[in-house]
Amino acid sequence: MFDKFDKADSFSFTVGSCWFSAQVSSTQHSVTLKQEFESLLLFFSNEFLVDFLAKYGIAPKNQSEAQPAVITFPKDDYLLNFQRSMKLLEGDFGNRHFRVAKIEEILLYLLEKHPLQTTGFLSRAIAGKQDDPITKVIQHHKFDKMSSEELAFLCNMSLSTFKRKFHDVYKTSPKKYIVQEKMRKAEQLLRCRKRPSEIYGELGYEHLSSFSLEFKKHFGLSPKDYQHSKLDY
Repeated sequence: MFDKFDKADSFSFTVGSCWFSAQVSSTQHSVTLKQEFESLLLFFSNEFLVDFLAKYGIAPKNQSEAQPAVITFPKDDYLLNFQRSMKLLEGDFGNRHFRVAKIEEILLYLLEKHPLQTTGFLSRAIAGKQDDPITKVIQHHKFDKMSSEELAFLCNMSLSTFKRKFHDVYKTSPKKYIVQEKMRKAEQLLRCRKRPSEIYGELGYEHLSSFSLEFKKHFGLSPKDYQHSKLDY
């Protein structure tokens, strides 16, 4: 890919969905991969990128044009300060919401400063998985009340093939993934002050009690208690 880079550059890798920035000595203008340097790597999943694009109303680019696997961005004062801030705050990244906020921050900045390159990077990063039939079916039906057998049928696969290919894509079982996605969505909706009685059907639950039981199993609190603990009423 490359064996030498300038200290004034940062990179986005569409293969692996990663943003990379290196900190090198102030006396060095460039560094090779055989020399010591300190780097900042931010990885984001396909699901995160899909949600990010939807959250901010960003339309993916048409992929008819070839997109480079590595995009170079010149470092400006903001990117340098962002890199320093990540170093200062590295002990605080146990908080998922904090991590998401920082990743969204850098992506929004790059979209503002380098819109064509960054939109192309995001589009190419998610394109491969979006073309997978399993990904298309799951992303469309993950909040529906459907069994693994029904999802396998929609993918035109046997149940055993569906489960094997699903694990290849998502690294977990269909049931665990769908529950995680429902709980993630439930958490977002509760933080937006939606009542549990308003959201359980949207998440594919037939009864409020079923949703509440699943939520408490996942978070250790009922939806109502969780909402009160996170919001200032």
